[in-house]
Amino acid sequence: MASDGALQRGAALVQVGRYQQALSMLASASNESSDTWAWRSIAHSGLDQNDEAVDAAQKGLAINPEDPDLYLCLARAHEDTDDLAAGERAVLEGIRRAPRIPQFWACYARLCGLAGQPDKATALIAEAAQLDPESVDTAEARVLLAWLRNDDAEVARCSHQLLALDPNSQSGHAFLGLTSALSGRPDEAAENMRTAVLLDPSRTNIVALADETRILAHWAMWPIRPLHWLGGAQSWIFAFAVAFLLMGMGFESLGMGILMLYVVLAVYSWVVPPIVRRQIRRL
Repeated sequence: MASDGALQRGAALVQVGRYQQALSMLASASNESSDTWAWRSIAHSGLDQNDEAVDAAQKGLAINPEDPDLYLCLARAHEDTDDLAAGERAVLEGIRRAPRIPQFWACYARLCGLAGQPDKATALIAEAAQLDPESVDTAEARVLLAWLRNDDAEVARCSHQLLALDPNSQSGHAFLGLTSALSGRPDEAAENMRTAVLLDPSRTNIVALADETRILAHWAMWPIRPLHWLGGAQSWIFAFAVAFLLMGMGFESLGMGILMLYVVLAVYSWVVPPIVRRQIRRL
């Protein structure tokens, strides 16, 4: 009974994102239960311990090779290690055993999208949606596929759909933050990323992205936001093109003024962001 209680408490800790505590609790649960290994795999994934997540799922399957949850854990863990071929093998084994579970089709769509097969991924998403039109996993796969296609408008639309299904989706808030940052809305981006971090502060990649959006949204970054939106090379070309056009039209002073302003902003962009970054990371 104590072992069963440890499993239940460990599973509850995983569900609220307290992965390290969950692993400590699950260490006292029965190693003969495939459920124990499934929750361990999820917890390791949450901590970006991807090799350990693969190992835990495989140990669970050695106990119960018919457990579809473990095939899903294994496929996702392989995705996180960038072993897409192994992920595909795992998800196909899961589909063979439980073809009516939409999470498998959504996971397969993610793998195909990451493997550069967008058409196949789209078809798999459609299959998952037929099984469950309100599947959060399917909505997350749509967002990822839109991101891989560099379609910012579609990413934003799909992220809003995802958050309508699950307001606490970390990936939904994170992708909205990324699209807001790329669209030149750093304040919105920082708010979205702050929410994403609060939902699961253990994801170090999300925390790092949140720090970057906070830097962009800082008041000291206002003067150089146009340089960030345009990019270094594009802003240089734009400034010099405008300056030489004005000088060619007889407005030498104005053209030189634009060139001087660009130089000042360029120097500002080299000096100020590192200072802001250090300040924010101390908070």
